[in-house]
Amino acid sequence: MKKEKIPAHQSLAELVREKSKAGQLVAAEQLLLGLKQRDPETANENEDAVSPEALLINVMAEHEDLKEIRAKDGTCFYYCPCL
Repeated sequence: MKKEKIPAHQSLAELVREKSKAGQLVAAEQLLLGLKQRDPETANENEDAVSPEALLINVMAEHEDLKEIRAKDGTCFYYCPCL
């Protein structure tokens, strides 16, 4: 049976929620690495189609429960305050 493909933005949102349940913030780099580990094929397709920054902007727009905060050095972290 073939595994159903999950869109990259959905996988990224799930990763943020999982980390939030564990009480952790997740950096953009960690999200993209997590996507590559979870679903390498989808990650590679998205690298060719859209920049990582654009992908994260789309994730935030489509999943309003997720929030972004920035450190003083400009590093972005993501979390879900609902969990």
